Amino acid sequence: MKLDKLKRLIEKSKIVKSNLVQLNNYNENINYLLQNNNSITNISLPIYLKNSNINLNTINLVANLNNIYLLTITKLKYNIFNLVDIPYNFKIGIMNNKNTIYYYYEKLFNDLNIQLNNENIIIYDNVKDLYNGLKEDKVKIILYFSEMPNNELNEFIDYDFNNEMIILPFELNNKMNNLFFLKNDFSSIEYFDLNKITDSYLPKKFGDYYYFMYKPNIKLLTLKEILVCNKNIDHSLVKDIFDFTLNYRKSFNNTSYQINKIEPSMSLIKYIPYHPVILERFRHFGYITNEISDKCKYFIGVKECTKEVLENNGMYDD
Repeated sequence: MKLDKLKRLIEKSKIVKSNLVQLNNYNENINYLLQNNNSITNISLPIYLKNSNINLNTINLVANLNNIYLLTITKLKYNIFNLVDIPYNFKIGIMNNKNTIYYYYEKLFNDLNIQLNNENIIIYDNVKDLYNGLKEDKVKIILYFSEMPNNELNEFIDYDFNNEMIILPFELNNKMNNLFFLKNDFSSIEYFDLNKITDSYLPKKFGDYYYFMYKPNIKLLTLKEILVCNKNIDHSLVKDIFDFTLNYRKSFNNTSYQINKIEPSMSLIKYIPYHPVILERFRHFGYITNEISDKCKYFIGVKECTKEVLENNGMYDD
C-alpha cells in the first residue's frame, strides 16, 4: 500500500502504537489483511473484486478516501484520440499489481467492447519504466490509475520536448456510456482541471478536443480508493481511524488526497459491507437516521438526528 497516504491518517490520530507494514503489491495487502485481525489497508474496488481468495465475510469497509484517475496517455502521431478507438494490434503498456489498472484492464476493455490482444499488453514494474516504454515507442499507449495532480506526471510532461504526449479524455456515446456505468457503478466521470498539472502541458489540441487555460476541464474515469479492515479488528481502533478520517478530512482539501465524500455509499455497500462500528459512527454523526425529515440535513456530520434533537431545535413537524 502507499505508506505516505496511511501515514497521513495515522500521524495526526490517536493511533500511536500502530505499525506501518510496507508490502510489495496489492495482492500482498489483501493476504496480510486476511491473516491479521488488527489490520487496515487502502485498496480500490476492482482489486477487491479481482481477488478470488477473499472471503466476503472477512473484510469490511471503513471509509471512502480520495479519487484515483484513469490516465490514458499516447502520442499525437498515433492518431488515437479516444480509448475506444484503440486498434487490436496496438502495443499497450500498463502497470503491474502495484496499480489498480492491473486488476481492472480486462474488465475495462471488455465493457468498452475493445478487442484485447493479450500478447500486446506490456506490464511494467514502475511508472518510470511505463513512461519510458511510451517515450521509446515500445508501446503506443499507456494506462494506469493515479492521484492527480502528481509530480511524476509533471516531470514526464516537462521532458516531452517535442510536445507530443496527450492525455485522452474518457468520452463515450450515450448508449455505451449507459451500458458501461451499469456494469461499473462503482466508477464515475470527474472533470479534472488541466491547469493543476505542469504549465508545459497546455494548450493541447487533438481530434475534436482543444484544451487551453480557459477551457482546461477534461473528463476522466475515476474510482474511489477505499479504506478496508479485517472484520475482527479491535472496535476502538476502527472507531478512532474513522473518527479521525471524518474530523480531519478537510486538511486534505486541495491536495491529491482530497476526500470528497465520506458518507455511506450505496455503490460500495452492494459489494462490500461496512464494519458494524462504522455504521454506528455514521448514525452518531447524523449520516444515518430513522427520522423522516429534511431538517436532518442540518445535523449531518455533527450529531445523530433524533426526534428529541429536532424538537430541541424547533424543527420537529408532527
